Amino acid sequence: MLMTRAPTTAAADDNLIDAAARMADRNVRHLPVVDGEHHVIGMLSDRDVRTQVGDSSRTLRPEEALVRMRSPNGSSAGMSE
Repeated sequence: MLMTRAPTTAAADDNLIDAAARMADRNVRHLPVVDGEHHVIGMLSDRDVRTQVGDSSRTLRPEEALVRMRSPNGSSAGMSE
């Protein structure tokens, strides 16, 4: 799949089921999670959704999303914020 300039996103306070539906509608396995200023604060994966299915009414929290940043040398580094 190609990257897009305006990807479908999830807000940090979105309902998990709504975010999962957005993923299914767009046939994607990951959604960027954005704050109120549309800055990426994390990434929601299909695995995250499957893990939380037991409590689908819960909203997404920024600390539950994994942010992966590219370092200048090209390697991936996980961060919590």
